[in-house]
Amino acid sequence: MMITLFPKAELETRWTEDRKLFCPAAEHPPLCLRCGRKLDGHLMENALSRYANVMVCANYCGSDEALRDFSGEPLPLREWYAVKTGLVQPEQPEGGAVLTPICNFKEIFNGPKKTMPLSSISIPESKVLYSRSDYNGH
Repeated sequence: MMITLFPKAELETRWTEDRKLFCPAAEHPPLCLRCGRKLDGHLMENALSRYANVMVCANYCGSDEALRDFSGEPLPLREWYAVKTGLVQPEQPEGGAVLTPICNFKEIFNGPKKTMPLSSISIPESKVLYSRSDYNGH
């Protein structure tokens, strides 16, 4: 069974197509996938998202992502304009499943803390586990 996560891959695929439309004199420049505003006609005048490999508008989304990143409260990808309005849709892999993350595991990092030996850094006692399994070669 092929499992894909929605919507990061779809946002990046959409961005690959939108990037081809960049031109300073474009009558209809691509929209910011995060908020829906028009992107600047000059590609490098926009900001690279911290959460997906896409460009977002610099003045609003770039600044907002920086502040949210600093506070540790990113805007979930499912709340982005392109996802909420249906510009990107989950692609159902043949014989597979699409996972939509609804938890950012915040509770793991809000629990008791411990200090590492020879360090004054405080880290969460909780651990996140990654398991990779193989069922019938998939």
